[in-house]
Amino acid sequence: MRPARSGIARFPRSIRTRLMLWNVCALALILAILGGIVRHVVETNLLDAVDRALTERARHLPGMRRPPPRPPEQPPFPPGGLRRGGPPDRPDFRLPGPMGPPGMPGPPGGIPPPRPRGEEGSALWPRLLNREGKALLPFEKTSPWNEPAFRKALQGQESHITIVSDGEALRIYSQPIWEEGAIIGVAQVAYPMAEVRRALTGVDSALLALIPVALLLAGAGGALLTDRALRPVRRITQTAEQIGAQDLSRRLPVVGADEFAQLSATFNGMLARLQAAFAQKEELVRQLEALVEQQRRFTGDASHELRTPLTIVKANTSLLLRSQPTEAEYREATEDIDRAADRMTRLVQDLLLLTRSDGGQLGRNAVVLSVAEVLEQAAQGARKPDAAPIYLEVAEPSPSVRGNPDEIVRLFANLLENAVRYTPAEGEIRVTARSEGENVVIRVRDTGIGIAAEHLPHLCERFYRVDAARSRPDGGTGLGLAICKSIVEAHRGTLRIESAVGKGTTVSVTLPRA
Repeated sequence: MRPARSGIARFPRSIRTRLMLWNVCALALILAILGGIVRHVVETNLLDAVDRALTERARHLPGMRRPPPRPPEQPPFPPGGLRRGGPPDRPDFRLPGPMGPPGMPGPPGGIPPPRPRGEEGSALWPRLLNREGKALLPFEKTSPWNEPAFRKALQGQESHITIVSDGEALRIYSQPIWEEGAIIGVAQVAYPMAEVRRALTGVDSALLALIPVALLLAGAGGALLTDRALRPVRRITQTAEQIGAQDLSRRLPVVGADEFAQLSATFNGMLARLQAAFAQKEELVRQLEALVEQQRRFTGDASHELRTPLTIVKANTSLLLRSQPTEAEYREATEDIDRAADRMTRLVQDLLLLTRSDGGQLGRNAVVLSVAEVLEQAAQGARKPDAAPIYLEVAEPSPSVRGNPDEIVRLFANLLENAVRYTPAEGEIRVTARSEGENVVIRVRDTGIGIAAEHLPHLCERFYRVDAARSRPDGGTGLGLAICKSIVEAHRGTLRIESAVGKGTTVSVTLPRA
């Protein structure tokens, strides 16, 4: 039974979907806040307009302002002012204008005066009240619209307040009535809020209708922008899916200079490092395989080379022990044993020299050597009466090299022995030595049987033999050229072999000049 997914697990996993949802939610919150702010501003502006209109209308009522200080001889009201027919110390409270009898133009402010409601044409007329809350005008029976506002006005404070009267919202402006510096009553002016309410309702309806449309448009636009923004991620994903361990040469596309481009460049750098690491690993594997194969071949060849002289020794000793040999037979068997022992000795010495080479022990105890003397010493050991002659051509004065004497002589002795071994008696072997720049180049040329081109890259491998034609009956071990290469490299030189079948072979040795 599969476990129920948690709420977090049910959340969309797609980054594109999550970005769209977060964008829509954030926009919805912003629109809600802005809508509330807009509604509040509209409502505040409408109320301010109503309050200004009420204040302006109230200014046209007599006694609404505190009169400025006047000289004692001047009357409290300007000449021609509206008064009642009684004593001159009482103001005339007949109300001109749109909230009173006809004859006075309406106040500015842009808001039309309310129309009389029902049968009472004066229901929204200004109410002029004395300090006890009774009407100041005769034949009127009114009371304050709002008691708290009435009491504040008696204390000299103006106020605007919204009330509900007979099921209708009214905006009430309360202002004290002054006469000769004293408050004698309160004037309250009313304005119906039905139009304001309808205007606010229209604003609310418009906001509620526009917000869903804005969210839909935002969702569609967010989807397009998100898809465009995440397009590099899709390209990166598609390219990354095609990159495998066997093909690390592919790179991710780098477009622009944004964060995705930086991410692609970082991945490309990582792929380059991985490719280099894999290439290095493959090269190490190839080298290891070559070393293993070389070691296997070395072991097999060394065993074969040692087995031959040991077989000779064993055969001769067994023959001597099983029979009564004559003096001649005894001498012949002893000579065979001696030659086999010499062959094993050379093989062991060659193996020891290669072991020293692998351990980096060649090239030590170096001294300055004359090339002419080295070549002469090597040629003396290689010359044979029935073999091809060896000619030495050394420039004068003789160049010098720096190296281990035994190893340098061994190097050229091996080269000359090979040349003598594979050059017929009617041929010749010519050795030249001359300085070339900072180096000394020694070339050993013979007119022997030559070597096929496909064998040249492998000649310096240990125990490598070209074919049966180049394997003499008294046979070499296949280590001569490998030893030569090790000695040359230990003395910071190079060895190059050029050969053609039937034309001969040229071995060039380059060593630093002393």
